Amino acid sequence: MNQAHYVARARPGRLPFDNDDVCRAVWVALRRAFPRALAAILMPDHLHVVAPEGGEARLSAVLRATSRQLGEGRSRLWDPVPNARPITSTDKVRRNVRYVWLNPCRRWRGAGGLVTDPLAWPWSSLRDVIGAIADPWTRAETVSAAFGWPHDPVRLHDYAMRDAHVVPAPFPHAPSPSRLPDRAVDDIFAAAMATTRSSPAMLARKTTTRRVAIGLAYRQGWTFPTRLAPVLGLRRSNSISRIAARTDPDAVEAAALCLHPRLLHPRRASIALRASA
Repeated sequence: MNQAHYVARARPGRLPFDNDDVCRAVWVALRRAFPRALAAILMPDHLHVVAPEGGEARLSAVLRATSRQLGEGRSRLWDPVPNARPITSTDKVRRNVRYVWLNPCRRWRGAGGLVTDPLAWPWSSLRDVIGAIADPWTRAETVSAAFGWPHDPVRLHDYAMRDAHVVPAPFPHAPSPSRLPDRAVDDIFAAAMATTRSSPAMLARKTTTRRVAIGLAYRQGWTFPTRLAPVLGLRRSNSISRIAARTDPDAVEAAALCLHPRLLHPRRASIALRASA
């Protein structure tokens, strides 16, 4: 199936994606609109998606919904959306996907990149590809097949890292499971939020984020239900043990990868300062 590169930009001075709640809603909407996408990213003032051709109307619907969420008219918030650019060869598929992954590392608004590590940007499908997301939108096997390569997340990661704007770093790996607490519980909660792209409020509700947080806590030695229960809004500590036993192990492993420093603390630059410059 032929691929295309979709771009949507906000009006000058507007930063619709400098808000994590908006980003979460748009990310979900884009995933529904482009379920077979190869790459996606949300920058503060624009977005990119590499996906099969014929998705212009679906992208327009996502932008309209975002305008309504922000209480804006579409014409006041978004520039006219250009036609998606067809991608005519496997080599161009690779280059377009890599361009999307590296967008936060390139010059933005006349200044340097927002990050020097593409994995530090939370709203990027590169995190999905390397296995850091509990429910990935884009998977390494799908992207590798589109590239004409064997399935290999490490090769995809290394391809993304070969750029003058990027500080070289090896493929991240999750810490080993521990019998005793080896990570701050706040870091465990942050990793659970990172792997589910969710907000702190989700930790206190019956959500995947809370289940993953409990599973990861147990993986890293926090087998003290009485300590975890009140923090997570649970009255009975035995609920913690039951949830830990039932948590999806693949989701826990994705969260464990998010304990790596490159993924745990997104190093976003101060967008507000650059916007006012």
